Amino acid sequence: MQKLLGPTWTEVNLDAIAQNVRNIKKLIGEKKELMAVVKGNAYGHDILEVSSVVLKNGASRLAVARLEEGIFLRKAGITVPILILGLTLKLPQFQIL
Repeated sequence: MQKLLGPTWTEVNLDAIAQNVRNIKKLIGEKKELMAVVKGNAYGHDILEVSSVVLKNGASRLAVARLEEGIFLRKAGITVPILILGLTLKLPQFQIL
């Protein structure tokens, strides 16, 4: 069965993301840390831009899917703790050729 895909787009409201982070932070309290999941290039919405917004508005940690995403954030100057959610083995027998 062939799947037909039409044109799609998303509009990201960074102000809404910022407000959501502030609201969550208010709910959990100042003594709790908030980790924002920005895997998959922030779900296709620009990992650097979204990371910057969430960190400025109350998140203190980030989570990504792959080691490469974490390295990208570090090279871009992000210094907060980053959790890698995926497999991080770098041994030759685990590499896919």
